[in-house]
Amino acid sequence: MTLNEFHSKVSELYVDYRTKVHPLVVVIQIESGEFPTQILNEIRSFDFHIACCYSDIENDVLVNKHISKAKSHIERGLIDCYKSLVNIIYFDKVRDFENNIKKHIYSVEKIIDNGNFYRQYTKLKDEIEEKVKLAQMSEVELNSKQNTIKLFQESYNSYIQLNKLINENNSGIMELVNSLDKKITKDKAIKYSGWIASIISLICGFLMYFKLL
Repeated sequence: MTLNEFHSKVSELYVDYRTKVHPLVVVIQIESGEFPTQILNEIRSFDFHIACCYSDIENDVLVNKHISKAKSHIERGLIDCYKSLVNIIYFDKVRDFENNIKKHIYSVEKIIDNGNFYRQYTKLKDEIEEKVKLAQMSEVELNSKQNTIKLFQESYNSYIQLNKLINENNSGIMELVNSLDKKITKDKAIKYSGWIASIISLICGFLMYFKLL
């Protein structure tokens, strides 16, 4: 292997890290405030094998072996990034959103954007669930890492669309939910006031009755 060929292969790996893994790591840190340990371990292992390439640079067999392993760690790190975003971060975002609207889901379904929001929401969510299932099956069945990456990437892209849809409609949804919550609170207050008035009236009636006796 010539020095130029070696540098080209190593450079290609660093380009993959810079353009594919690192941007997702940044998103994870922004969304969760954390750097997942499993991803950090893959990056450490990647760096280790790149360092071994330089220490064994005179041995083409060892260099190719280390480059192959370094590439594998980049691919594994990319899969872990997508899994962290799809299975944890964005999954939790959607779950929290649904918990916030579950008391008024029927109103949100019918009123927001004349029903278009909820139709798009359920369609995207169904697509995501199917894509995530396929990605997980690909990983478990030990299919090619590139295929698994592709499926998780599609799941992530669909989550981005879903998150964008929620954000675009969130102010209207929260306004609706808050107004309905206030109405429920007001109705309960009126109901309880009626009960209290009835009890007071009953007590007064008993007192008047016993007084007349």
